[in-house]
Amino acid sequence: MKKSIYYHPKRSAILILLLFISGMLIGKFTQRFRFSEYRWIYQFGSLLNILVTTGSLLWSLIHPLMIWSENKKIGKSIYYG
Repeated sequence: MKKSIYYHPKRSAILILLLFISGMLIGKFTQRFRFSEYRWIYQFGSLLNILVTTGSLLWSLIHPLMIWSENKKIGKSIYYG
């Protein structure tokens, strides 16, 4: 079976997990700046937390579709050519 050059599902799955964990850690570590003179760090960190975790969740919803489409392309190339 021919593998895709462009999309690596194992690497992508690991990257999704690492992005989610890093987003949660960013949120946890920026909490200490919530009531300090460096509140901007908390505000930026909480925004980054939301963006990274939401992005990883959206990517995890798209991930199976990418695998399915790659398998569909590979299946057509095996049967038709």
